[in-house]
Amino acid sequence: MSGRPRSFVCPDELWAACERMAWQSGRPVDDVVSEAIRRFTQGSLTAAPPPVAPGPPGYPPTMVSGHGPPAPPVRAPSAAPPPGHYPPPPPPPAAHAPPPPAYGASPMPPPAYGAPPPPMPPPMHPSTVTPPAPGGYGRPYGAQAAQPPPFPAAPPHPGPPGGQPMSDGPPSYPIFLYCEGERAQIMQPRFIIGRSRNASDFAINDSNVSRQHAAVEWLRGHYHIVDMGSTNGIQFQGRRVERKVIYDGDVIILAGHTLRFARQ
Repeated sequence: MSGRPRSFVCPDELWAACERMAWQSGRPVDDVVSEAIRRFTQGSLTAAPPPVAPGPPGYPPTMVSGHGPPAPPVRAPSAAPPPGHYPPPPPPPAAHAPPPPAYGASPMPPPAYGAPPPPMPPPMHPSTVTPPAPGGYGRPYGAQAAQPPPFPAAPPHPGPPGGQPMSDGPPSYPIFLYCEGERAQIMQPRFIIGRSRNASDFAINDSNVSRQHAAVEWLRGHYHIVDMGSTNGIQFQGRRVERKVIYDGDVIILAGHTLRFARQ
C-alpha cells in the first residue's frame, strides 16, 4: 500500500482501540487506520451512518439501539499482568476496629459541670518497685546507683632501660640460655651477655656484639632481658626492645645471634 503521510486529530480512546486491534491482528497501526477509513467511506456512500451516543469517560461512543449491535467497550491500554499471574487480594478489614477519634477531639469526655474529679491512684510504695540492673531506672528512691568496679592497677614499670641494675635479690628458680650449641644456666640476680670474656658471663665472639650487650636480671619474681645501651640492640618478634620479661621458650635476636631461654 502506497501513500503519503497525513496528520489528523484523533481521540485518545479511538487511537487506543486502533492500537489494540493492530496488536491483536499483527499488523501496523497505519494499516488498521487506513482500513477503518476505507470502510467508513464505503459505508457512507451506501447508507447514512447510524447515530452514536457518547459513552462514559474511558469508553468509545456506542451506537443507538435499533441501528445495529452496540460496540463493546474498549478501555485504554494498561499494563496487564502476564498469563497465570493475578494481583494479590486486598487485605481483610479489621475486625471490630473502633473508629479513630476526630482530629482535635478529646479521648475522654469532659466531666459534667460540678462533678467531683476522679480519685487519684494510690502512690506506689518504694519497696514494691522491682530494681533492675544496678544503676538503672526503678531503684528505690534515695538508693545509690551501683558503681562500676575499679580498673585493675597497672603493673609496676620494670625499670628504666640501659644497663642500670634493677634486681631485687637472688632468683627462686633457674633458667637456661641456648645459643649456637652452647648452654648456660642462669641462677644469679644479674647475668651479662657480651663480646668481652672478662666483662661478661656469656661471651659471643662477634664484632657486632657490644662489649656488654645485654643483661638478664631477676626482678619481682621474673627474669628480664635488658639492653645495656648496645649499638645493634636486641629484638623480639622483629621489634627492637629495651626491656622485656622472659617467658619459657622466648627467642631473642642479639646482633644476628639467636638466644633461646627455657626453664630446662
